[in-house]
Amino acid sequence: MAKIRERVFEGTWEEMIQHKAEFEGLRLRLIGYQEETPEMLDKALAELLAEADTLQPESGRKSADPCSAAVSEIIAEKYRKQGFQI
Repeated sequence: MAKIRERVFEGTWEEMIQHKAEFEGLRLRLIGYQEETPEMLDKALAELLAEADTLQPESGRKSADPCSAAVSEIIAEKYRKQGFQI
């Protein structure tokens, strides 16, 4: 059984084209992705927090964890410090 030697090339399309001679004779797999920016992450977090605001607690059922309110406030404060309005 032949051993497969895998090589990883990473960069933009323009950077890959500059090395096309190195790819000759190779079988390639191309995976494209968009790098996440802080703005994208902020938007995703804001959407998750908005969705969480719509959740309704089960009536008549208390949390088994006596610290849950304190933990919730600590998490909320963390995101307030990052500029989110909670």
